[in-house]
Amino acid sequence: MPGFDKETLIGEIFAAVLTEEEAGCIEENVGSAVFQELLAASLTDPAFGFDSLIDCLSPEQLDNLTIALLTAEAGGVSAETEHCIRGIYAESTMDDIIYRYFGMVLCFSEEEASAYFGEDDDDNWILPPPTVLRCAEKEVGLRALADAPLMGEENKEANDALDRCVDEYYRQRDAS
Repeated sequence: MPGFDKETLIGEIFAAVLTEEEAGCIEENVGSAVFQELLAASLTDPAFGFDSLIDCLSPEQLDNLTIALLTAEAGGVSAETEHCIRGIYAESTMDDIIYRYFGMVLCFSEEEASAYFGEDDDDNWILPPPTVLRCAEKEVGLRALADAPLMGEENKEANDALDRCVDEYYRQRDAS
C-alpha cells in the first residue's frame, strides 16, 4: 500500500484500497454529491465518518481502509509500524476497539506517536499517552491493559500498572 500522510485526500486512499464495486456501494449509500465531497476531503476535514462504509466493505477491507486512514493521520508510518498494526488487527475484531487502538499506539515509534497525537495535554487525557501505555503494557500485556479501565471490567493488576506508569510519567516530566 502506498504511503499516506495528513495531506492525502480521502479519494486517494479510497482509490488505493477499495475496489470500484466497494466505492460504488459507498457512493450509493451517501449519494453522489456527498461522495464527491468526501473524495475531495482530507483527513483533517471533520465530515468523514465510517457509518456509510460498513455495509459496503468486508471486515478485511474495512480494516485495510481503517489502517490506511490511521497511518495517514499519523503523517505516514514506517513499513514496520504498518506491519505491526496489521498484526494487531489480524488478531482482533472490529468490536475490540480499545485493544486495536492501544495496539496501534504501541506499534508507533516515538516520532510517529508524536505526529499522531501532537503535544501531550496532560490535563485533558481521554486515553493515556503512548509513554504510559508502553510502560503499562510491559507490566501486564496488551490484552489485560485493553480490558482494564475502559471496558468496565475490574482488573486490579492492570489498573495498578496504569497508576504506576502515570506516576512515573509525571515524575519524569516534572524532573525535566
